[in-house]
Amino acid sequence: MTVDLTAYDGLLVDAFGVLYNQAGGFEESAACVQAFLAAGKPVVVVTNNTSVSPETISSRLNAMGMLIAPSHILSSGRGLAWDPEYQQAIDGRSVFLIGADDAAVYVADAGARCVNSLADADAVVLACTAQEVTAYDAIIEYKNQRPNSPVFCINPDRYIPVGDQRVPVIGYFAERIEQSAGPVHWMGKPLPVFSAVVRTYCQVALALSIGENWVFVDDNPNNVRQITQDLGVQGLVSVETGLAQSWPSPLPESDAWRYIKRLSIRADLWYDNASRAKKG
Repeated sequence: MTVDLTAYDGLLVDAFGVLYNQAGGFEESAACVQAFLAAGKPVVVVTNNTSVSPETISSRLNAMGMLIAPSHILSSGRGLAWDPEYQQAIDGRSVFLIGADDAAVYVADAGARCVNSLADADAVVLACTAQEVTAYDAIIEYKNQRPNSPVFCINPDRYIPVGDQRVPVIGYFAERIEQSAGPVHWMGKPLPVFSAVVRTYCQVALALSIGENWVFVDDNPNNVRQITQDLGVQGLVSVETGLAQSWPSPLPESDAWRYIKRLSIRADLWYDNASRAKKG
């Protein structure tokens, strides 16, 4: 049995683990994106990738045959500017950024500016994994000394799949900071605050009304569970191309979504919630 993706009115789709992985893009995913765009249907990439800017993500996808404009790359980093409380909390501040220079766009869009020293910072933004683990110890010390200075983690992912392994990333280290020094402001999937950003951004920036005949595809069952609940869209979990391959427990089976082997125009089902049966 298969799912005809092109029957949906719009596609919300994760990036790493669904459209591509460390080895490159997936041909079936590119064909699906092309089919949506050729039919005049919107494709919005909903990603926790905050290591680079939407422009860089768009350029990489274009090279893989997925012609998605930067405006349609909805990184969780955009939440700094598009969530009213986060934007107000960071606007006008000096920010120490853990991440590449390309990620500074998320800080700038929220009305803040990056500085090179923690000592000069009014706030901290955690965008991607630091090269030196001592950076996290420095932030713990900073937060303990300045408890009213906010720390934002704009990518809550604790792990990413590399082969059949789960490698800790920035969300894992942000959790350590929170445990040692107090609250961190989180943004990204599967948090409801980011689901609200997705809806608002699509309505205001893209003039798109997300509805029940839209579909969200992700390789993380937790992300699919939350976004289908928050946005009222359909959900599909890709099990062959990303995080689901190394999920630490049996994949949850739910009437809220179905599992597909991988994103494609007509995607093969791995688990069908109607028959509650795995397809092998």
